[in-house]
Amino acid sequence: VAAQAWDDAVRQNSLNLLGNTSAFAHFQQEEWNLYRYPDPFVDKPSPLLDQLKWLEQAGFMQVDVYWLHAGHAIFGGIAA
Repeated sequence: VAAQAWDDAVRQNSLNLLGNTSAFAHFQQEEWNLYRYPDPFVDKPSPLLDQLKWLEQAGFMQVDVYWLHAGHAIFGGIAA
């Protein structure tokens, strides 16, 4: 699901910015979608739920995910 969502987002951005899918074609050619073409040497972050728990354990309050799209997330909390 994340791989398809990322492809869709890149395709749409290519159309919006360039009026064509040339950037998306390059994205596909270079296999930059790490959800579709995982690279064992690329940093693999911990699961999002673990990171949220770590923020809470570190004392942050109101820990939440503010944005999530195509396997990417912006999350955080308020310092106590």
